[in-house]
Amino acid sequence: MDLPGELQERKKELSCIYRVVQSLGLQNPLEKTLSDVARSLHGALTHPEKMTAGIHLDTNEVWYPSDHPEPENRHTTPILSGNQAIGEIIIVWEPDHSLLPQEAQLAESVAALLAHNAEQRQAEAELRKAIDAENRKTVALAEVLLQIEEQHRRSQADLQQDLQSRIFPLLSRLEQLLAGAAERALLEALRNSLLQCGASRSSRHRELSLHLSPREQEVAHLIASGLSTKQIAQALGITGSTVERHRHNIRKKAGISCEGIHLASFLRNRADSLLPL
Repeated sequence: MDLPGELQERKKELSCIYRVVQSLGLQNPLEKTLSDVARSLHGALTHPEKMTAGIHLDTNEVWYPSDHPEPENRHTTPILSGNQAIGEIIIVWEPDHSLLPQEAQLAESVAALLAHNAEQRQAEAELRKAIDAENRKTVALAEVLLQIEEQHRRSQADLQQDLQSRIFPLLSRLEQLLAGAAERALLEALRNSLLQCGASRSSRHRELSLHLSPREQEVAHLIASGLSTKQIAQALGITGSTVERHRHNIRKKAGISCEGIHLASFLRNRADSLLPL
């Protein structure tokens, strides 16, 4: 059914607002968005055949239905972000016509929507800039970490070479001079500990802390070096039962309840966590 003239105009205004909101997607280029908005605003005017709608925002300027008309009669509505004008809506009409108050109000509503969209676009641009900056930092950090890892690998290789070429030959000569089983056991423990010095360990191993007493720490290092209970007892001058008691305490503090777990292997993998109490 046909609506009265005033209701028909209100319908056109609401349709204009709806189309403008649909046009304000952030994924659309700003120039296309402004062209669509100018077309929607122009279509909602009472006599669009006698009027032209233009929008100036940022560095963009669009007009519908034609290029910039001669400035005969015009109405300008500022596009405000806060208290700052960032653009304007211009409506131009022929001399025998005038702009209705409701058309001026519609222009103000569209200007408010454009201002909000401009603020959103600015926020998105700033967010993209921040993300790009963080990505560049991440890439730079990754490069630094790779350099540190490569330097660590080279240091390990140099350490292993020094051990094989300089330290271990001296230990072999020293072993020939030692007669006692305790001394030989300690020397073997020293050799095994030196072999582990160059081994890389995961951060998980570094984070684990067993909080061993000084004596338990000493026993744990000898266990990790592969010495038997008898050899440890000889090296430290204690009884085998005392060594077993220390083994039990170490297992308890490490949370090892299963007898099937090999304590020496467990401690070798966690040599960095043998901290004194």
